[in-house]
Amino acid sequence: MPRKNKFFKLPSLGNPLYSRRGQSLVEALVALSFLTVGFMAVFSLLSRSLSLNRSSTESYVATYIAAEGIEIARNIVDTNGIQKNAWSYGFSGGSGDYEAEYNSRSLSPNQDRFLTYNPNSHIYGYGGSIQTPFKRLIRVTFVSQYEMKINSIVFWTGLGGGSFRVNLEDHFMNWRT
Repeated sequence: MPRKNKFFKLPSLGNPLYSRRGQSLVEALVALSFLTVGFMAVFSLLSRSLSLNRSSTESYVATYIAAEGIEIARNIVDTNGIQKNAWSYGFSGGSGDYEAEYNSRSLSPNQDRFLTYNPNSHIYGYGGSIQTPFKRLIRVTFVSQYEMKINSIVFWTGLGGGSFRVNLEDHFMNWRT
């Protein structure tokens, strides 16, 4: 026969308090684990969203910088027509790789430089104060004496170390002759 303790009485198995003992603790642990998994999912989604936001921003900027390269070449060709110069004046080196700033009247040989950003004028070029991860290459190819192909290629390395590139192409014709 078990010994009776006069200070502490063990509940019997039929007692409802005995069967619910520890249930609140288990419920709290299960609820806490569900909340933890939920918060981890939300934070993971938020982190991935911020990363994709930065990546898409870089892609937009690179596309606009590449479009500016095409516009620089178009401006040179149009200026040649207005000033009655040869249509390919300013592309003195013929086919090759060049670089230019937004206000260039001719293309300079490519020096593989990073573009900079001027926060006062909001212009990308080579004389700004903030270096960007972008490099722009303007590739000129003379298809014939009447046609010029321009590729404006922007390269950059993203936050995770991935290499990216935007390549825009346009063709200009010597329609004035």
